[in-house]
Amino acid sequence: MRSYDIKTLYGLPYRVFPFSPLLSHNDSIKFAFVSMIKSRTFLLFLLPLMQQFSVAASDTLALQPAVKRLIVLGDSVLNGSNDSIREKYNQTFSLALDSILHVAGGAELSFSQVKALSVATSSDKNVKALTWLVQLNRGAHYFYYGYILYKLDPKAAMKVVKLEHNSSLNREELEILKSDSASWPGCIYYDIHLEKYKKKNYYVLLGWAPQSNFITRKVIEPLVVSPTKLIIGARS
Repeated sequence: MRSYDIKTLYGLPYRVFPFSPLLSHNDSIKFAFVSMIKSRTFLLFLLPLMQQFSVAASDTLALQPAVKRLIVLGDSVLNGSNDSIREKYNQTFSLALDSILHVAGGAELSFSQVKALSVATSSDKNVKALTWLVQLNRGAHYFYYGYILYKLDPKAAMKVVKLEHNSSLNREELEILKSDSASWPGCIYYDIHLEKYKKKNYYVLLGWAPQSNFITRKVIEPLVVSPTKLIIGARS
């Protein structure tokens, strides 16, 4: 097995093999420079990837304290001993989540450790739904909260749209409603189906919505997104 020394030239490593009858002095020098150039090319290729990973990792680390606080607040929203405690912690939880989503990189977090949140993501990663509920009057009433995050360009940042629950809708209106984010019927989304038709993407939201201790509404809603707004549901 041939031995060789590792040296550096202009701060870059290269291998120097012992002289061989098959290699002239000039050939050995050429070999050293080729090795150096390959090392430099590889480093230049790797550097942007390392920088990108470093930035993403630092962003995630910077948001960890906020996410941990969200976990604690969400636990109180779910398990508070009475209505006033759950409502109080839900207000703080809502503000904390909104702050995270509007910080660079916040919308890309998985939120998988936040048990109060139901997180549904489309297979192309371009649409994400974050929803949760607050139970009041021992399950006689439910109030829903949520966000739809989406992007039309895979390379763009997520748009953040807050969903405003309209609790005044009756059963008949819920069946035929086509709503925007300001008049959302409310539910917990657990999945987003992606359908492709004529080179366009269409999304279907699947969810469930407890109405009382005895009634749970199942939800299947088309989602239409555009650069300026989103539409949930459709008239029959």
